[in-house]
Amino acid sequence: MNPTIDRVVVDTNIWYTLGSEDSLFNSLFSLLTPIYNNLWEITHSGLLVRSPEKVKRAIQKMMFCSENSIFIEPLKYLIKNANNDYEIEVSKLTTDMLIISQQIANGAIIKDSMRGAYHQFIEKTKNGLEELTLNINNLGEICKKNIKNKSKHRKHYNKELFINLLNCMAIQATDGEYELSNLSLDDCELLVTVWAAYYNKIEVGELKWQRNDYMDIFNLAYVRKGDKYWTHEKKWIALIKEVGCERYLFNPKDHIY
Repeated sequence: MNPTIDRVVVDTNIWYTLGSEDSLFNSLFSLLTPIYNNLWEITHSGLLVRSPEKVKRAIQKMMFCSENSIFIEPLKYLIKNANNDYEIEVSKLTTDMLIISQQIANGAIIKDSMRGAYHQFIEKTKNGLEELTLNINNLGEICKKNIKNKSKHRKHYNKELFINLLNCMAIQATDGEYELSNLSLDDCELLVTVWAAYYNKIEVGELKWQRNDYMDIFNLAYVRKGDKYWTHEKKWIALIKEVGCERYLFNPKDHIY
């Protein structure tokens, strides 16, 4: 193993891979960090109906790494990093997801009689993300109309804007009690850099925000200086490299001997 790595934050798609690759998992499990977004995506996935065994194996691997887990919402996690006195309240949703995950790991499946209700639940969740997607892309269209020089605009993405946006989100979420002014850039560099660069591409019409992007972007909230991020998603790998943050990317081939 590479002793300089503190931990590896893992994208949800990797857990599905690790579910069927015991040798790879056994070589790396001490580094792997399950996060809240993994928990949310797995318990809100249609794979629970279509491929329950695949989900079961992924959750079992996550639970094996539970000592390293961060099952705290990304914004709460950032607020806590910036404010030692901030007390994190575990939401009912988080508790429910942990209970469901444990049940699935133990072999529980969605009964045929419950599949219709579960599909309705999934669709309701998707509708909320679709609304967010529509709003972001509409805002991108407005911004694009006001850009006079796209070539020049592409070269300058505003990280400060997204640091301020995160701060506003924290203030709103805590009714003004906490902000992120004490948050070290080392603890959010990957998040704000990639988010700013990605939105810059939306503004110039190069990309459209996709439904799953919210979770993918906020996976990066858990990545600090010295951490690595492991994903198979080519879009995010390419963007992380483009903004000069390739040092954060995890390649298991570099850490298996």
